[in-house]
Amino acid sequence: MPIITPAYQQQNSTYNVSTSTRVVMVEELKHGLAVTNEILQGKSDWPKLFEPRNFFQKYKHYIVLTASASTEEHHLEWSGYVSMWFLGIVFRKVENAASVNVDLTYVIQSFKDDL
Repeated sequence: MPIITPAYQQQNSTYNVSTSTRVVMVEELKHGLAVTNEILQGKSDWPKLFEPRNFFQKYKHYIVLTASASTEEHHLEWSGYVSMWFLGIVFRKVENAASVNVDLTYVIQSFKDDL
């Protein structure tokens, strides 16, 4: 399943897709198709297509990583290191285990404490 980046210069990003993330993408595309069909049949409206899915109902277990630092520069370095460590070591090993399906929802939120 080729995945082409939308930015110039286009690149095939398939090497970043694992078995589990492919399963998640196919599932989301099927959901989008089902909602689009409902819209085209007049059973729903377009805003339904953009409603967020409920992550916490979909998954029984999840991991939250928090990286904090004293400066913004250190935070950028530290959060990059933590996310790469997690992806490179933990995520790859867990995904290779039999009968484990991993959905890597990679949302970075930055919080600034000015106190």
